[in-house]
Amino acid sequence: KKLYSLVACFDLCEQLGIYGLGGVDIDPVEVLDIYFQGAELTAFYDRREYIPGSSLINVAASHLIRKGLGRERGAGTLAGMIVLEIGAGISPHDGKIRCALAAVYGALCVPGSIYDQIERMEVKNIQYETLACQFAIPCYALFNPTLLGGLCSRTLRFHRGHFSNAGDTFALAFKHGTYIQALDFANFRERLACSFTKMSA
Repeated sequence: KKLYSLVACFDLCEQLGIYGLGGVDIDPVEVLDIYFQGAELTAFYDRREYIPGSSLINVAASHLIRKGLGRERGAGTLAGMIVLEIGAGISPHDGKIRCALAAVYGALCVPGSIYDQIERMEVKNIQYETLACQFAIPCYALFNPTLLGGLCSRTLRFHRGHFSNAGDTFALAFKHGTYIQALDFANFRERLACSFTKMSA
């Protein structure tokens, strides 16, 4: 319970932009200490499940990167990357840590590592389309045309498959009388047709 309370406190401070009670900055070392204490207590958890305290890794990394945005920008980013990699080693299926790592590798212009993080998340097609737009396309376009070509091909295959199967989806919805579902699908199909990732690909 104490661990959950600490995690909730730090998460809330991070979301609200409050870096510490009374205006005092959060110490990343203190945050990591709490994280490692929690990791010892949850060592028997299935690594595929949510690990209490895993969000503290992102909190610590973000503060290391934020503090290094001045003259030591590169050092802060590298420190944040190391912290996130440690977290990914302990919680390999944590999507938030993987997304943060993809963003950091994008800032460091390491396209192969972005690809590795996205692949490790094993996301479905629609989530893949979103992640590709946010993390991969800009970096791949600048630094790795081979990865860019593969990403664009996969994205377009998803869109073509979605639209080619649309008729069957509508038919099943009407067959079973789920008319609201048909309307929802039509709206989703319209939004997907205007996808920025699709246009970019």
